[in-house]
Amino acid sequence: MSITSEHLAALRARAHEAGLLSRPRILVGTATCGLASGAGAVLQALREAGASAPDEIDICEAGCNGACYLEPIVEVALPGKGRVLYSNVGPEDAAGLVHAALTGTVYEPRAMGSVSGGGLLLANAEAADSAGNASAVMEGLPSCDAHPFFERQRHIVMRNCGVIDPASLDEYVARGGYAGASRALLEMSPEAVIDTIKKSGLRGRGGVDVFLCSE
Repeated sequence: MSITSEHLAALRARAHEAGLLSRPRILVGTATCGLASGAGAVLQALREAGASAPDEIDICEAGCNGACYLEPIVEVALPGKGRVLYSNVGPEDAAGLVHAALTGTVYEPRAMGSVSGGGLLLANAEAADSAGNASAVMEGLPSCDAHPFFERQRHIVMRNCGVIDPASLDEYVARGGYAGASRALLEMSPEAVIDTIKKSGLRGRGGVDVFLCSE
């Protein structure tokens, strides 16, 4: 089946609805570093703790946010209130984390800090839900943006790591996935694509340090 602009528009509309956070969401970092630190057991314990309220909470996997030394890492998004990052989480913390998520509070024993961005998974989350960051629930929590590990970082290509479920197409599209590809395939001419790559200055990957447009 060929992909048309109509198909992509429908996919984006569905992704937009999927990106609206309507209930608490727990993300567990299950990249290689997380799993090596015990994230698999943490994920299982969280799912067991949340099994009594399957319609009130989402428990998902996520990639690594870069702070491998803090694994297992868990992020909890509270609708309308904000996001909290927890570090060095163990299975014994599962019940407390689920309870805090369901009650809209912070599980203090493992709380590392608040995460910038609001209660939406969409690409414009920061602007759309800025009120969530001012929530009283977050008062007293340090900002992860000021943490020595994160304060000088600005994720661009890897901005979705640790934020979305990597197995969810809807979440990827909601964060802008396929936007560039659809524009190149459906709206631009081959010459315009080549010209855009030339102007970008993008260099080859895999150790070949030449401009991509000359490869």
